[in-house]
Amino acid sequence: MKKIILGLSFVIIAIAANAQKIIGECTVDFTVTYTDKANVASGITSTLYIKAKQARLELNSQAFTQSKIFNGKTGDVIILQDAGNSHFMRKLSSAKWLGANKKFEGATLNSSTDKKTILGYECEKATLTLKDGSSYKLYYTKAITPSFNEYEYQFKDVPGFVLEYESTDEKGANKITYSATKINLNPVPAAKFDVPTTGYRVIE
Repeated sequence: MKKIILGLSFVIIAIAANAQKIIGECTVDFTVTYTDKANVASGITSTLYIKAKQARLELNSQAFTQSKIFNGKTGDVIILQDAGNSHFMRKLSSAKWLGANKKFEGATLNSSTDKKTILGYECEKATLTLKDGSSYKLYYTKAITPSFNEYEYQFKDVPGFVLEYESTDEKGANKITYSATKINLNPVPAAKFDVPTTGYRVIE
């Protein structure tokens, strides 16, 4: 009987350990570098907020700010764009959001044996190739998994938390790289996911 109880204890501990890998709340800061044939744009940053089944992904530069607010329960997405005195809002239903990401259907993920450490997490390298020939080179860690992972729809089936990725077009001429620089596991204020009711012009 003692052996059975001890065995069950180890099973419970193992289940608890696996459950702890799911990160329900976090804030992740990224640096963003864009390269085309003639220019390299830097000074751009991105911040990801996750709270249960909600996410907010911000892209910030000196000229503009774009925020995407995701409601994981309904599948709806709100896109906010701010440039100077111009403020625009787009409301995408779940169906429209899925349609906008149709190009990611049928993508293939190929892992490699290359690894590197990002923010203290061991990350595996992989390449995600789309049907149009464009690709994403990424590093993800299996140590933690976000509770909501469709903030970058193309990575929704990656078995871990993507902490760095590089995308290129089908000709390989343009490249954009996101690299995580900080991760904070403290609670995220619920106000981060509030949708503005004034001050924005709604566009289709």
